[in-house]
Amino acid sequence: MKFSKVFLSSSFAVLAFLSVLTYSAHAKFYGMDELVDRSIKVSQDLKLMDEDIERAQEELKVAKTAYWPKLSLQGNLGVDLFSLGSFELDRNAGSNLILDWNFFQNGWVTYRIEQAKAQVEISRLHRQSRELELAYQMKVLICEALQKEAELNLQLEEFQLIEKTREKAQVELRQERLRRADFLKTQVQFFDHKNLLEKLKREYQKLLQKLKERSDLSDMEGIDNPLGEEEQNPLSKEVLIDKALLHRVEIREAEIQWDLSRKAVKVAKLGRWPRLDLFAGNAFALDDLEREGDSFQFRTGVIARYPLYDGGEIKLQISLAEMAERKAQFQWKEAKRRVSEEVEEAYDEWMNAKVNLESGMQEKNFIQEEVGKAEAEFKKDRLSPYEWEEAQLNLKRSELRLLALRLEVWKAKARLAKGVGVGSH
Repeated sequence: MKFSKVFLSSSFAVLAFLSVLTYSAHAKFYGMDELVDRSIKVSQDLKLMDEDIERAQEELKVAKTAYWPKLSLQGNLGVDLFSLGSFELDRNAGSNLILDWNFFQNGWVTYRIEQAKAQVEISRLHRQSRELELAYQMKVLICEALQKEAELNLQLEEFQLIEKTREKAQVELRQERLRRADFLKTQVQFFDHKNLLEKLKREYQKLLQKLKERSDLSDMEGIDNPLGEEEQNPLSKEVLIDKALLHRVEIREAEIQWDLSRKAVKVAKLGRWPRLDLFAGNAFALDDLEREGDSFQFRTGVIARYPLYDGGEIKLQISLAEMAERKAQFQWKEAKRRVSEEVEEAYDEWMNAKVNLESGMQEKNFIQEEVGKAEAEFKKDRLSPYEWEEAQLNLKRSELRLLALRLEVWKAKARLAKGVGVGSH
């Protein structure tokens, strides 16, 4: 009687556990593409990066205004120290209207504009890189959740088989055809598997919660199966590496920095040339407002600054600029090398995953044939119901392994897509 109570209470616990995993009729499922798009749309990181792009664009607008002359109004109040006693405000206060135009600055104005343009492009590249990373992380998380869900479902079926074995042991114990020690072993197996189910359920719910948070979909209860057929004629490794060398953010950013460094060398060498400023202005006192004549005539001039002797500063600037150019060129080459190695490694991982998937499909086909034979034996009463269920469970185990292998292919493919750097998903 004592064992019966334990059996009934644990059975009710299993039923409650199964009911938690049963989806309602209004359960909402989302596919991989939808979840990836949603995670990108609600990402706070990308919103902050959009603000960085806008700020860089505003800085570019300001940099372009350096082409235009500057107009300023300057006020002054002067005092003649030798005639303090006869100080009059209207004769000692005045103002200057100044027009200043740096129309030749040895390329510095153009270079600063190029720097601002480069910063806009780099900000966009950083956003693109982050978007690719978010898409990749989301795909991996979805694959892990699908794999955990499949594992949980398989363990549920195995648990049901264990429960039937336990029921059989319960009957045999009552009929005194089974020792109590053997029955306790089935009890231990039952509760161990129940604990395993609870552990898998917690892990699955944790993954599902991460997906909800990253996609901001609180009503999500599951994931649509996103796995389609692999393309029959995938691009070769060499073609994918070439695409990565054209599109990867690291290479494009390094190329921009290298181009800027070459322009910086040219600007530094122009430092030996004179700088020209156009100056125009008019100075007048307050009492000039009551006079007639040329009080408001502008006086203009060109100011040339030629570096006769600078203590070696220009030579040092040229040397530093050339050193920065060599460093930028090295970083560009290193970025290309790293990207090539990363894409090659990701491609090999993808190919190996596809080979493993093919082996898994052959294994599943073999087990399926064995299950067909077992079914024929079961219909002829040559196989017990327990053995028949065990054979069916073996087929489901092979299907789980096949799903895991297919998910590994998808994760490897997602990593390869991120490595190539084309598209967000």
